[in-house]
Amino acid sequence: MKAPNLAQFRPYAVIEDIDLDGVVVPGLRAEFLRREVGGRTAMVSRYSYSGRDVFQAWGYLDEEHCRYFAVYGVDGRLEAAQAGCPRVRVLSDGSSVAGLALHSATGVWLIATPAAELATV
Repeated sequence: MKAPNLAQFRPYAVIEDIDLDGVVVPGLRAEFLRREVGGRTAMVSRYSYSGRDVFQAWGYLDEEHCRYFAVYGVDGRLEAAQAGCPRVRVLSDGSSVAGLALHSATGVWLIATPAAELATV
């Protein structure tokens, strides 16, 4: 399964500082896109963290969960699609968010950190 061509979708909504499992993640942004396909509404959600794309998820509006998702690898390109919803964990010390862990197509957990932290390393 390939990721949908985003050029075929229209923007629907943008949410800044997304809440993942009850934790607000500053800098995590979601762009929601839609298009009509055979009487159904197809949706794609593209997530970026501190300005870097981290993953996409897609399916249909009338379904409870995502059909597929794909993580942007370390090379900046989308990896192979995986079935279901993205597996993302918030990395936090309890008072602040340090980054995100994303389950890649290879089974390895990739880590995304805020760009400001990378600049100080």
